[in-house]
Amino acid sequence: MRAAEFVSTLPSGMEAWRRGRVLFVVPTIPDDARPELKDALSLRRRALLAGECPCGARLVLSAAGFLMAHADDCPAGDESIKRLLGGES
Repeated sequence: MRAAEFVSTLPSGMEAWRRGRVLFVVPTIPDDARPELKDALSLRRRALLAGECPCGARLVLSAAGFLMAHADDCPAGDESIKRLLGGES
């Protein structure tokens, strides 16, 4: 799979990255985030842009969007990120 290439930082602060014909718009990681949250968001971002995560999740693209189903114990998974953000899981 082709590596993602940085395109630009958008006026909203989001970043645009391209891999092949797919354009990803991803949030930047806040400088003031706790180290655990920064690590989890960084892993999630790298996994999305690479197309696979060390937990075994693979990016699935469709016309409707994308899916990346992380392992339950993966720090980049939805539930882990929600907990780190202080939300319910």
